[in-house]
Amino acid sequence: MPSIKEIADIVGVSRGTVDRVLNNRGGVKPETEARIRRVLESMNYKPNQAGKILAAKRKNLKFGIIFRYDNPRYQITSFVRRKAMDFQAYGIETTLLEADIDDPQSYVRAFEELESIGVFGIIVMPVDHPLVIRKMKQLQEKGITIIVIDRMLDGIDCFASIVSDFTRCGELIGRMLGLITGKNGHTAIITFPPGREQADRRLQALRKTLDQNFPDICILETLYTNDDTINGYTMTRKLLKKYPDLDSVFINATSVSGVCRAIEESGRKIKVLCFDSAVLPEIHDLVERGVISVIIDQRSQLQASIAMDLLFNFAVDGTVPQTRKIYTNYEINMGGNLEF
Repeated sequence: MPSIKEIADIVGVSRGTVDRVLNNRGGVKPETEARIRRVLESMNYKPNQAGKILAAKRKNLKFGIIFRYDNPRYQITSFVRRKAMDFQAYGIETTLLEADIDDPQSYVRAFEELESIGVFGIIVMPVDHPLVIRKMKQLQEKGITIIVIDRMLDGIDCFASIVSDFTRCGELIGRMLGLITGKNGHTAIITFPPGREQADRRLQALRKTLDQNFPDICILETLYTNDDTINGYTMTRKLLKKYPDLDSVFINATSVSGVCRAIEESGRKIKVLCFDSAVLPEIHDLVERGVISVIIDQRSQLQASIAMDLLFNFAVDGTVPQTRKIYTNYEINMGGNLEF
């Protein structure tokens, strides 16, 4: 197993900084913490493993994780299952359930199922709905630890929230879109219908950034699509036919493969920027082949990994994070620099 000094040398920080991250004492920039945790995970670093195994087995711990299955961008289930298998060495049982973003009752049912088996804590990708928040509060009152990932909830004070900054992401996307489109260029946006907070905030910040930094770029059209690859393909074909001077497209939805297929078939050199997960095989292939020029990845796997580590450390030895709001950084990827 690598030493703390070796981890510190790889990341380019001090041993004290790595130690702060390992013990969740806070005081480390989110982007630095994210880099450290990524190296720790890749090197399978497990500090004081024997002691933690003994402590965990004595407690007979059970964890629960609730995913949203509405959006392939968040397909981190296989990653979490692998990490949950690691927990088995500590005698920890992990139950994974799914809930529907359009059905708050599905969340309530999932919470009740986990409550019935006596979980110590729950990690959840939530929806901001009164029924869901009320149930989460009830569980907290019963002593169940709640950690949320993917989005912050204003109506509840959870043990921890691991999220990305959607406004900052939109600003980053705006700058990248401006660079790949070029001065006096023409772009189009394909996004979710209004009402999805994360997408709305990214889009708002993107438009503001373009107005401020690339005022000569023209947004020809904004198209709305749900999680529908066929719809994305169809509307992109119409878009390309309508605008022969289109230079770039930003995809802020999960119909990436359909949009890219239409662009490939057209034979046109349209630069594509998307917000998605590079771990998805079809997205990875599109980036490697250069169909997607740039992909911004919010690193959902990292959010899940941090959440699972926080829950584990709190359950085993009572370690409490210094900050309850943890923001993960983004990754900018293009063909040739993907690591997997």
